Parts: sequence; C-alpha cells; structure tokens
Amino acid sequence: MSKQHSRLVGDPPESWSPETLRISLLDALAEDGELSTRTLAERMPARRRIVNTACNSLCRKETRWSGREDIVEHHRSWHLVSIRYTASDAYRHLCRLEEFGIVRRTGNREGSAITWEIHPDYEDWMDEAPACSHIQVKIPNPRYL
Repeated sequence: MSKQHSRLVGDPPESWSPETLRISLLDALAEDGELSTRTLAERMPARRRIVNTACNSLCRKETRWSGREDIVEHHRSWHLVSIRYTASDAYRHLCRLEEFGIVRRTGNREGSAITWEIHPDYEDWMDEAPACSHIQVKIPNPRYL
C-alpha cells in the first residue's frame, strides 16, 4: 500500500504518535503486570486508513483483506480500513521504553515468548508521583533519534 493511495483518518494524528502508543503500553502493563509482546500488541488501538481502491469484483464486499486489516466501510472508489498492530510493532516501542529504564524483559529472551513488566524503580516513582504524572515523562520521538 503506497502513501499516495492511502491516508490515515479518524482521531487526531496525536492518537498515532509514538508517545501515545507507548503510554497505552505502559497503562496495560501497570494494569495487568507482566504481559507478552503479542498480548500488548493486541491491546494497542487500531489505526484507520482510507485506501483508494475501487469497490469491485476484487473486493467482493469482504470484511477482511488480510490478517490485520479489516474493512470498516465500502465506497465506490475507496475503502475505510482498520489496521491492527503486530507484535513487531509493539516490540519496537517496548525496546525504546527498555532503553530508558521504564520497562524490562522477563521470560524467554531468545524466543518469541518475551514478556515485559514495568521496571520496579519506575513503579516506585509512579506510586509516589501524583496521579497522571507518568504521562508527563518525555519519551523521545524515534524519528529524531
């Protein structure tokens, strides 16, 4: 899918920012404790994209194009598609959080069953800090690194 044939739609672009996605990962870990990369990816909010593809015999009014793309709306010359994040998408964000000492890996480091938890030092800071202050932690945007 090339950039000229699709564009993101829906919520404001801030909802797809790396910082927002990383905060949603931290919230999931804070709520449920140790979770696998795949489970965390399933909890990330889906992106919506307009795809400029005609609704014709190729489409066949299907509700799913691929394993992670669901068709939300069919139109004559375009479709609204919801795209779910994969484990590799979540892994990239979790590695950045690990570099800053916010999360740490547990479990199998070599296989596909890597689990993550909030670093104990960061948990202590969250307990002492005011209620939403972990949102104010500046996590660098990956495109500037």
